[in-house]
Amino acid sequence: MAIDYNSIIKPYIERTVKTCSYCDKLDDLILLEGKHSYITIAIWQYMEWYVQICAKKHRTSVAWLEKHEVNEFYKMKEILRKAMYECYGKKMISFEHWQAWSCHWWDSTEKNTKSLCHHAHLHCIPYDINIRNDIKKLLPEEIIINSFDELKYTREKVIVRDSYLYFENSDWIWYLYPVEDESIVPRQFLRKCVAKKLWIPEKADWIQYPWIDFFESTKNKLKPLLKKYFTK
Repeated sequence: MAIDYNSIIKPYIERTVKTCSYCDKLDDLILLEGKHSYITIAIWQYMEWYVQICAKKHRTSVAWLEKHEVNEFYKMKEILRKAMYECYGKKMISFEHWQAWSCHWWDSTEKNTKSLCHHAHLHCIPYDINIRNDIKKLLPEEIIINSFDELKYTREKVIVRDSYLYFENSDWIWYLYPVEDESIVPRQFLRKCVAKKLWIPEKADWIQYPWIDFFESTKNKLKPLLKKYFTK
């Protein structure tokens, strides 16, 4: 039986739900599930292969994951890199807009519902593009991070309670950009940077362009490879 992807994502696109889609874990979009994290099809398949690695608990950034959680999260990223290269012959980049502190579901209200998308989820695509210059035009301060311990230290001692943008290039180099004023960062800014590099700037908005047509092909190609690498 064909999956009705439109009915699955419609409540989140129309914002008729008061819950986080990552906490809800949309099973028909999940490609691989671990104990603390999972890989899912992203609701923005402008080309097949756009996926996200998500924490199971509602953390606002990877910097707030516990050690056992982060170990699996980065294992998921390594597995995804291998699967994407085998499937598409291209290196993977990743990016995200994260909060520097963690929130709790019992604090959620009607007033802050729209901000509940700050659930640790890493955007991943197998395309070797560099958006650093685009980010630095908006946020000149760039911090290079080489490990999770450095990320945690930077979050605690440098960024503290500000949010930040994150970009990891195809050579596994991590870059953080502190955001002291959220109002200067346009909505879906990093997606817009990526879409611009891919020559499809008009399709950066996932709400207008979810591209459901690519959901099934992404699943059919990546899911078997992810399972293969996960069991090794």
